[in-house]
Amino acid sequence: FLLSDKEWTAYGSQLKPVKCNWWLRTPGCNLLSAASVYTDGSIYDIGIHVNYPAGGVRPMLWVLLRV
Repeated sequence: FLLSDKEWTAYGSQLKPVKCNWWLRTPGCNLLSAASVYTDGSIYDIGIHVNYPAGGVRPMLWVLLRV
């Protein structure tokens, strides 16, 4: 899954920084944009157009560890 803006705020500090902008699953200001995270970790909530060639995704996975 992709993180939402609220999940990024809660868990983003635990992730390694990356060298490109990437999209969140939170919608942007219109149907063709999605909120994104800049390389410095800040959220651009207006969104970046989903056809922007330099954007990326960061898939996430919940892992349940049982002892």
